[in-house]
Amino acid sequence: MREALLRIELTDETNQVTVLSMTVSENEFHTLKSEEGIRVDFGEFPAEFIELMKACQQTTGSQTYPRYAYKTHFHCMKLVITVIKYV
Repeated sequence: MREALLRIELTDETNQVTVLSMTVSENEFHTLKSEEGIRVDFGEFPAEFIELMKACQQTTGSQTYPRYAYKTHFHCMKLVITVIKYV
């Protein structure tokens, strides 16, 4: 049986040349889940991740800034995505 893989691709609407991508296996996800305190299972993660990225783009009510933001960078040749929650 083949291991399930999750492929994440991020693009920048203002720069069509930029595409950041990463692939995570189900086994790697379990390690990531433990290290990062992720609270959903592998099967739920794609939908939850999409909702979180949408939340990073939204403003609500009188807010002039999003409640969430994300930053990307590379560390040791690996893509790192950091999500920030503003309170």
